[in-house]
Amino acid sequence: MLEDTAGRLWFGTMDTDLIGFNPKSGEFDRYQQTPGDPNSLAGNGVIHILEDHSGNLWIGTYTGISKLRRGQGAFDHFKNEPGRSDTLTSRSVFSIVEDNAGQLRVSTAEGGIDRLDPHSGAVVHHTLPPPPGLPDIVSHSRQSVVDRQGRVWMATYGQGLTRFDPAAAVFTAFRHDPKSPRSLEDNVVCAMLVDSIGTPWAGTRSGTLHRFDPETEDFTRFQHPIDAKGSRATDLNPPLVLQEDPQGNIWIGTERGLFRFDPHTGKFESRAHDRCESEGATAQSIIAIHCDRQGVLWLGT
Repeated sequence: MLEDTAGRLWFGTMDTDLIGFNPKSGEFDRYQQTPGDPNSLAGNGVIHILEDHSGNLWIGTYTGISKLRRGQGAFDHFKNEPGRSDTLTSRSVFSIVEDNAGQLRVSTAEGGIDRLDPHSGAVVHHTLPPPPGLPDIVSHSRQSVVDRQGRVWMATYGQGLTRFDPAAAVFTAFRHDPKSPRSLEDNVVCAMLVDSIGTPWAGTRSGTLHRFDPETEDFTRFQHPIDAKGSRATDLNPPLVLQEDPQGNIWIGTERGLFRFDPHTGKFESRAHDRCESEGATAQSIIAIHCDRQGVLWLGT
């Protein structure tokens, strides 16, 4: 889900198409893959949408990346071509971010991170370093964000957080340390966010929210309080998405509803399925959240 610089909202679905919505006119535009049409969307199944600093829309799908030609309704494509090292390393594109130099950083199913030059289309691959003692493991990054220094943070399923500095081509790993309560609670990182003051946040499978301290390079953990039954509301709710609102609250979408976290008080508020349903949400699982310019939350289910 994305709001572009013109105020237009873009939605991607996992199995069909790309949808553009104009809130002023109430009109929708729909883009799908059309067999035999090379100018149509690369594939039906939109995973990620990015608008770059020039206003171009980049669409990550299960069959590569499509760049929308504004005003034409046509797409240019960037795909994996077997045998060519200067193309994407995989068909499935999980995340696309733009660094401070205007280069695109692409996370794919094959692990590591690709640098895509938006002008030439050339690709350079960087492999994430494996954990000690596991030289053959492939590190998959399902979500990436860029901090104010232009460094790319990658959330991995099993290897914690990895930070990549494009200027130095250096990776830094942040993983769970059973001896340190200032490390990640676990190594399955499901969602990430860099907030409005530049602080990275991460949510892990355990339902724990983490705030990164750039001075000490460690984490503060936040967990939902234990209820009368002796369990936490977020213990079985791995976060799927994090979103900041204008007041600095962090909204957490999970498989079992919506939560709001206040960084100032450290308190969570459950906006679970029964409440969301009464206010118009139609499913428990919240897989996308966007806060628009008016402060309205849009939920993808």
